[in-house]
Amino acid sequence: METVHFTQQTFRSLMECFSRPGDQQRLEQSQEITGLYSATVSACLTLLDGEVSFYVANECPVIQSEIRAWTGAKLASVDLADFIIISADCSEKQAQLALQHAKVGNLIDPQLSATILYEMTDHIGNIVHLQGPGIQHSKAVELNVPEQWLQLREMKNNEFPLGVDVLLINSNSEIITLPRTTKIQEVKQSWHT
Repeated sequence: METVHFTQQTFRSLMECFSRPGDQQRLEQSQEITGLYSATVSACLTLLDGEVSFYVANECPVIQSEIRAWTGAKLASVDLADFIIISADCSEKQAQLALQHAKVGNLIDPQLSATILYEMTDHIGNIVHLQGPGIQHSKAVELNVPEQWLQLREMKNNEFPLGVDVLLINSNSEIITLPRTTKIQEVKQSWHT
């Protein structure tokens, strides 16, 4: 019962984030998987099951086997995966390649797209201005994500309803979402963390 309560609470937090892009939520900590933030593990335990597939951008065998063991999800190639996990220790190139090859669905079934779980590092980030459903006018948030990756995300989502949804996670177990309907209007370098 405790596990069910935990995943229900985590699911509610994730849905709250997806309905209010740019707002931050904190996820409760759960199991530990070496190489992943605890909030990433919480999201995986909530979103992944035996019906979905996943890909780990750095192809770490420990992360792959632990996620399979805890969730029952199937390991897949990046172009077929329902969920793509970009851990904090991924290189910029690995993160970009994962996004480039992520599936975006099709016009008949746009929901057959990938959701990306991106672990942000604690380096200096970018101030971005978000617009779209769930945001009244415009919202400025700081994201520790490379500007090139954010630009690639915009290109990947330029043919709505096709696109990818992104869940950004920091080392403090805080999450921010960028659904495919959220547009990044401006990116400015942040000079503080």
